[in-house]
Amino acid sequence: MLKIILIVFFIVYIGNILSSISKNLKMKECIAVLVAFLDVGNFSSYGTIIKNENFDKYLEELLRHYPKICKFRSFHDPSLSYGKSSAEIYIAATELYHSFLMKQNFLINDLFDSFNPINTVKKIITLPNTILKFFGITLNIHHSRLFNLAIWVITYALGMYQNEIKAFLSTLLKHS
Repeated sequence: MLKIILIVFFIVYIGNILSSISKNLKMKECIAVLVAFLDVGNFSSYGTIIKNENFDKYLEELLRHYPKICKFRSFHDPSLSYGKSSAEIYIAATELYHSFLMKQNFLINDLFDSFNPINTVKKIITLPNTILKFFGITLNIHHSRLFNLAIWVITYALGMYQNEIKAFLSTLLKHS
């Protein structure tokens, strides 16, 4: 039993670390695309955009990466689209760049937190609630804690009485 617990612990621990690294790499890719686009343009003193020779190429590259960017974009961040003017897209890309730099700080913090084994224990304890959230069922904090506790107590009880449960089920199946 202890071996299984340790194996699950290490799988979740390594999974958290790899997930955090993956998110950081994806964010760096999004920031690199934004920087490449922002470097090929500039605003004049009149408020118009000055396009360098590769502006349209990098604009297409930015819009092609937009689905990846949307995974990190919050509701309040500006959006990019083909119907907007170059100046609107440039301003929106600048705001996204600044927003993503701040989110990168949080992702780096999450990466360091993923090395803390206590966070892995918390993740394992809240696994039943995480499964409910996956299916779209969200509980408030008190119900969530009660649900997690109830599931782990039931799991422990089922493990403790597994021989009796097997015998009971086999007798039911024999008599039916």
